[in-house]
Amino acid sequence: MKTEDFFSRFEKIALFHVGRFAQPSFDDYLMSEQHDWAALKLFVRGYAFEHSGRVPLFPLLAEEICSELSVQGWELRKSKTAAEAWERFKKSAKAYKLNPMNNPLAPRDIEFRQRGKKHRTQGCSAIEFVCDADRGDIISWTRTMLNNRVREAHSDLISINGIGNKIASLWLRDVAVRFGVMPYDKDDRWLLFPVDIWVRRIVAILTPNKKFKNDEDVAKWCVKECGETFSPEKVNMGFWYFGAQIAETEDLMKKALKDNQLKRFDELVSEHHRRLRGAVKQYEADSSSAVEAVEHLPLIQ
Repeated sequence: MKTEDFFSRFEKIALFHVGRFAQPSFDDYLMSEQHDWAALKLFVRGYAFEHSGRVPLFPLLAEEICSELSVQGWELRKSKTAAEAWERFKKSAKAYKLNPMNNPLAPRDIEFRQRGKKHRTQGCSAIEFVCDADRGDIISWTRTMLNNRVREAHSDLISINGIGNKIASLWLRDVAVRFGVMPYDKDDRWLLFPVDIWVRRIVAILTPNKKFKNDEDVAKWCVKECGETFSPEKVNMGFWYFGAQIAETEDLMKKALKDNQLKRFDELVSEHHRRLRGAVKQYEADSSSAVEAVEHLPLIQ
């Protein structure tokens, strides 16, 4: 099979990712009256803590703290807000061993001890990032930067504690896809192609005789192969979604991709689609039954 046969399928699979994850999250932001806080909550809940070794509770806790500060009238662009958010996070997460250097809510120049030695955070918190240069709404800022300053945007994002190359690229990719903003400079488009274990595995199968030095080379190869025919960002989404949500195991993924006619691949995608449709229908049926049951409850006199 040719590379384009795979890429066309992965690009279509991206529709699952957009429908299940990206669109609902960004729709919440669009419907919010406080865009600056809504954008930050989306960033910390779905992106900022997506590094290895993360505590599953932390993104939810960070989002909750941002919601509290928003409701209580704290201004996102005030420097004191970052310190307040960090104090609340430390208090709520006191049962866990915190690493400020890897925590997007930890402000810059925070002193902490690790392995018996004193350290200070070098990066900024996500809230300080918004305050710096008066960036305001982090989604609006990203959309603007995507036009012709992608490399600068990527570099700025990794200045936040805990944000590495993959998370920065993941954020840029999703904002670009959700709002249809594509970078003018094609040489920087690989920065919108996050590389994780699933991407590496799939590319290794597609290029059995090719060796890549690093993740940057993997991303650049994929973007080049997409050419003008496919969206690299959607192909990237499809890579991850197929591996993590459809195949779920490396063994099944390999069998599907090594099938000469891709019959097993297409069967897995169709089966996944049927399961999703069945789940939606069941939810709608259960919801309808619940509403009907409530409507027939006797009135309490």
